[in-house]
Amino acid sequence: MANRYWVGGAGTWDLSATTHWSSTSGGVSGATIPTLTDDVYFDGNSGTGRTTLSNPGALTCRSLICSGFTGDLYHVSNAAINILNIYGDLILCSTMGASGFGSAVKLLATSGTYSIDFAGKITQFNSVTISGGATYNMLNDMQTANTGILTLQLGTLNTNNYSMLTSGSIATNGFAISGGIFNAGTSTIDVKGINITGGVLNTSGATLIVRGVAAASTPTFALNGSSWASVKLTNSVAQNVTIPLDSFTTPRLEFAMSGHNTVSLASNLTVATTFKISNSNSGDTLNIKSSVDGTRRTITSNGTNTCAYCSFNNITGSGSSSWNLSAISTIYDCGNNTGITFNAAIPSSLYWVGRSDSFPVGNGWSLTTGGGVSGLIPTRYINAVMDNNSSSSTITLSTNTICKTFDSNNFSGSFDGNSTINVYGSLYIGTGVTCGYSGVERRVLQLHKRKLSNHKQLFKLLSNLP
Repeated sequence: MANRYWVGGAGTWDLSATTHWSSTSGGVSGATIPTLTDDVYFDGNSGTGRTTLSNPGALTCRSLICSGFTGDLYHVSNAAINILNIYGDLILCSTMGASGFGSAVKLLATSGTYSIDFAGKITQFNSVTISGGATYNMLNDMQTANTGILTLQLGTLNTNNYSMLTSGSIATNGFAISGGIFNAGTSTIDVKGINITGGVLNTSGATLIVRGVAAASTPTFALNGSSWASVKLTNSVAQNVTIPLDSFTTPRLEFAMSGHNTVSLASNLTVATTFKISNSNSGDTLNIKSSVDGTRRTITSNGTNTCAYCSFNNITGSGSSSWNLSAISTIYDCGNNTGITFNAAIPSSLYWVGRSDSFPVGNGWSLTTGGGVSGLIPTRYINAVMDNNSSSSTITLSTNTICKTFDSNNFSGSFDGNSTINVYGSLYIGTGVTCGYSGVERRVLQLHKRKLSNHKQLFKLLSNLP
């Protein structure tokens, strides 16, 4: 075991050059390249400028310790070949520049206790993975930007009540746990997505915030039965996506979304204190539905329900909280709900006004022909209508969808895409409809009742199916 100090300012840390390595702080260069048993130091005698980590394989060290360093570290971006393996502590310092590792940083100690200190810096790590089996203690908030992913595979991560944050423009990245022990204390975990598939989670005192950050990307929200003090799903830009939710437990659940989004429940939810839907912009509608059409999910709320600008489909309202929502005109009944009192009956029809958009997103449907966007989407209880106010553009069928009656009698335009429309009522195909399907992908109109119009046009449409 030896110490290795960076000297001489700007340069390249690779697998061969000894120009910038010394055995003492500010000493003579020429020391050997660091190995997994050597501690690496960047300090006030390392000089200024950028240290570029560039390698055709993995760079290694025992601990990476920065103290008084005024330069910055930069790892050439290529996660497949550029990896920094650390077998001890990861310590940054507040005096260093905006450091960015464009690829993977792996914490691989198999035993013992080590520290992670970002010193208040927002790093550009592509990923930080704990996979060796040791215990790691956070000494400060951990924040990564842009493509940052935090992963716990093996070992123990103690947050010591500090926050974990991932920011930037990649919506699905964030925090992944597949093994190990995660002790979150009272930390705030504010990430772009979360994917829990295993491990031991002590998170019942922690706050979880999952925020979507890209208009067309769906954040991962997989909690695998874990418990949290508070869960909030939000976004920083208007989205129009469907977000699947699995099982979890929390006394406080809030949806604060911008755009017309859908939350799909894969299991029942129980909320002890607060169930809140507070969309960021008035007029944006959040659709709450079951992940299985025709199968209700139960939301048990035993505290306060605060809802507006939302709809429910295949939901049972339960618990000691009042589910009488009839005083709120911006809450919609989209069918097969029970235990909830609404302001109005189920809308009979929704009219496509999305022009050349992806069907069936929430920003494409109006309650009236040619009207304003409602944020609602058709269900098996609501007709889907395309008429002469729907424009003559190509409509892309990008997502499997359902409706009661599908009526395009007065529509002139074409359909394209590779998804299924499940029709639970009548099917009306207008003579002005053309089919833009091409290639070998299978496109399906699946009929659950047998009442058809314009058979000639229907067979013309189906003739394009392989």
